[in-house]
Amino acid sequence: MKINTGKVIKVLEEIAPEHTAQAWDNVGFMVGSKNRMIDKILVALEVTPEVIAEAVEEGIDLIITHHPLIFSPLKSLTDDDPIGRMVMALVKNNINLLVAHTNLDASPLGLNFYLARALGLERLVNLADGYEKKYFKLAVTIPVSHRELLVETFKEIGAGHYGNYQGCTFTTEGKGTFEPLPGADPALGEIGRPQVVEEVKVEAVIDEGSLPSGIERILKVHPYEMPAYDVIPLENRFDNPNMGVLGYLDAPLDFEAFLERVKSTLGATNLRVVKGHGRKINKVGILTGAGSDMIPLARARGADVFLTGDIKYHEAQNGRLLGINLIDGGHYETEVFFVKELHRLLSRAFEAQNYEVALLTSRVDINPFEVY
Repeated sequence: MKINTGKVIKVLEEIAPEHTAQAWDNVGFMVGSKNRMIDKILVALEVTPEVIAEAVEEGIDLIITHHPLIFSPLKSLTDDDPIGRMVMALVKNNINLLVAHTNLDASPLGLNFYLARALGLERLVNLADGYEKKYFKLAVTIPVSHRELLVETFKEIGAGHYGNYQGCTFTTEGKGTFEPLPGADPALGEIGRPQVVEEVKVEAVIDEGSLPSGIERILKVHPYEMPAYDVIPLENRFDNPNMGVLGYLDAPLDFEAFLERVKSTLGATNLRVVKGHGRKINKVGILTGAGSDMIPLARARGADVFLTGDIKYHEAQNGRLLGINLIDGGHYETEVFFVKELHRLLSRAFEAQNYEVALLTSRVDINPFEVY
C-alpha cells in the first residue's frame, strides 16, 4: 500500500507519542506536506547540510530525525541563517521533515530504555517522575449533526489524550436557544426569530500547551458564527513521562569493567569519567544526550553511576562531591547508536501495515567533535 506523510506520522506516534514530549521541546511534523506521497524515508540523528545532500542523492521524500531542526520560533527565513538555509533546502528539494525528540527519549521503546537493556540492566524504572502539567476541561456546544466532526477535531488537537488513551470525550445532549440580531450571519435560523436547536456538548481534558491553538482550530471548523465553549481549570495534575531510566546489573561490576561495557555498547573510543567513590557498580542511572542536570536526582535515587553526555566542569565537581560516579559518553555517542534501532522499529511497523516504502539509515558522520 502506498502511503503519505500523514500515515508515517501516525506510525511514529505509536512509537513515541507527541504528547509525551517535554513542554520546552519542539517535535512532530516540521517541514512539508502531510499529503505528500512517500516512497523513500531517511532516518538520521539530525538534519545537517551533509544529511540533506545525502537525501537529495538518494531521492528521499521524508527525513525522520531525533534532534529538531527548528527548535525556537523562526522570526525570519533567509539564507543568512544556517537553519533558514537548511529549511529552504528541504523545501526546494521537496523533502519533508518529521521529528521525535524528548517523546522518543521518554518512550519505553526509545533511547534510554534501549540503552539500558543493551547494557544488561534489569528491573528498569523511570529515573524522574516527570513534571506536572496544568490541565483544563474544554467543553464545546455544537449541533448534533456536527458531533463527529468535533470529536475528530478534539482528537487532532490532543484533547482527551493522556496516558495510553486518546479520543476520550464525553457528550451531553440538550437544546440550544438563540436569536440572531441585525448584523449577524447565522448558520441556522433567521434574523429576529428565536431558534431552538438540537445540540450536544462535547467535553475533554486538554493540557495548557495545546489549549490556545486547540480553541483556534475548533473555531475554524465550528459551523456557528459565535460558538459557545467553556474552559474550566482542573485541580488534578498529570505527570509528563520521565526523561531517564534506572536499572540494576545482574551482578556488581568494578567501575573499570563497567566502563568497558559502555564503550563496547556505544562503540565509543573514549569516555570522560568522574570517580565519586570506589565501590562496585550495581545500580545505574541513564539519560542519553544532555542530562547532567539529573546528576543530583540520580544520586538521590541511589545510583552508583550516572551515564549521560555534555557534563560541564562544575557539574562534574558536584557529582564527585555527592559521591556518585559519572560517565560522559558524549551527546552524539549516546544517541546516534539508536538510529539503527529506530529504523528497525519503523520497518516492523510498516511491514505490519503492508506499507510500501523504502527505509534508509543515514551513513553521514555528523559528529562535530574530533579527537586528537
